[in-house]
Amino acid sequence: MGLGGAALATGISVVFTTIMLAAYFLRKKTTLRFGKPIFKISTIKKILYNGSSESLSEFSSAFVILIFNFMLLGYLGEIGVAAIAIISFISLSILMINVGFSMALQPMVSYNLGAKLTQRVSNTLKIATKISIGDDDSVISDAHSKKCRI
Repeated sequence: MGLGGAALATGISVVFTTIMLAAYFLRKKTTLRFGKPIFKISTIKKILYNGSSESLSEFSSAFVILIFNFMLLGYLGEIGVAAIAIISFISLSILMINVGFSMALQPMVSYNLGAKLTQRVSNTLKIATKISIGDDDSVISDAHSKKCRI
C-alpha cells in the first residue's frame, strides 16, 4: 500500500486511541468530567509566559531538523534522510527505555538512601549502570550482527 497505507494506518491508530480514551469520559461513574472552561486573561497570560521558553525550544529544534533534512537531502538524497530518521527513532527508543528505567529506580534509591542503607544504594546503582549500558550495547550489537546497510 506504500505511503498511502502508512497514512491510513496512522489515521486509524489516532482514531482508535481517541475512541478508547474518550470511552472513559462517556461513562457515568467517572469522577473526572469535561466542564465549561473558564477563561481569565490573567491566567492565560501566565500560561503563555510560562510555556514560552519550552515553545521557543521546540520551534528552534524543529527548525534545525528542517535545515538538517534539507542539507541531507542535497548530499545523500531521500535514502540518506530515511536512514537518519531510522537512526534517530532507534536512538530515541533507547533514550526512552533508559529514562523509564531511571525513573523506576528513583523510589528504590530514595527509600534506601533515606533509611541510610548506603551499601544497597551503591549496589542498586552499579546494577542499574550495567543494565543501562547493556541495553545500549545490545541494540548496537544487534544492528551490527544483522549487517544493516543503507
